[in-house]
Amino acid sequence: MDLEPPIEVSPTKTAKEIWFKPRPKEEEHGESEYVIYLIPGNPCLISYYESFLSTLFSLLNGDENGRALSAHVGGYTLPGFETEPVGQTSGVTLPASLRSQIRNTEELIEVGLDNHTRQNAANKSTGPRKVILVAHSVGAYIALEILRRRAKGQNGLSKVDVVGGVLICPTVVHIAQSAHGTILSPLLWIPFFPAIVGMLAKLLTVLLPLGALHWLIASLGRMPPHAAQTSAEFLKSPWGVRQALFMAKDEMREIKEDIWDEAIWGSPDTTSSSASVPLKFYFAENDVWVSNRARDALIASRGRSTSSSAAPLDSWKPAMIIDDNKIPHGFVIDHSELVAEKVKSLIEEIIIDGKTIK
Repeated sequence: MDLEPPIEVSPTKTAKEIWFKPRPKEEEHGESEYVIYLIPGNPCLISYYESFLSTLFSLLNGDENGRALSAHVGGYTLPGFETEPVGQTSGVTLPASLRSQIRNTEELIEVGLDNHTRQNAANKSTGPRKVILVAHSVGAYIALEILRRRAKGQNGLSKVDVVGGVLICPTVVHIAQSAHGTILSPLLWIPFFPAIVGMLAKLLTVLLPLGALHWLIASLGRMPPHAAQTSAEFLKSPWGVRQALFMAKDEMREIKEDIWDEAIWGSPDTTSSSASVPLKFYFAENDVWVSNRARDALIASRGRSTSSSAAPLDSWKPAMIIDDNKIPHGFVIDHSELVAEKVKSLIEEIIIDGKTIK
């Protein structure tokens, strides 16, 4: 698929952040401007998602949909996974817990929004800025917790207009019951396991230049260049391996039962004071980090019916879709374009359903 990127303006692409920005509009249309913010999965390096974000940006801002959508697309690497410390979030202690990463992500969303607000303060052609969260793997759990805290006024995002969320391969219930979870979970309870493995990774890679490690990963792992480069940087980063395992232990301990209420799942009561944010769950058919049984139980209890006769009765529920294209959990390695096309469609559904594009 060939997509032309002329609509982007000086995209920001580093190991710390990736942002694709649309051209400022020359005329005053008063249309809403969107920020599509990606919350990455563990290991939480935004550079894994460069191809996905670039494709999604081009699809959303292209002219073929005829809606003149203006969307910023981007996100940040989470603390502990950077090649070098970044200082985008305050008071971070490493390795960071899952709870800490939820708060870190809230801060990073605000950082991204503030940066875009400053850069476009003189641009009067757009209306209110609306945010759609796109999250992968444990990023989906982080997104749901951010939305829960936002609904309760427990974070600075309570005044941010979050209009939807798309959760890709979401690990939101019983992650330890997944194929890989059953293997990793017992290991994570070995005393000092994250620290020991992190130290071993440093010892094994300290003598290898980054370029040599990149070549080795690309050759042995059969990874495309962008994924191999990111993996090499991850292995050589000061905290990366230890941070990933430390956070994974929290995931196994905390991601169990469905813990959310109508603030997340919605309510048939149209007078409810806790209106939920529209959500789209996009599951892989067979996901090594998602238990099929746990996934199917969640869909049965919380998901919107696919029956046309039942749809009006439960339209308030989140849409939950199982992919039929055999995407893997780590889709960013070689399925970025396919998933970007699907996510683009889901984002457009959120926008159309919310009547934010006329």
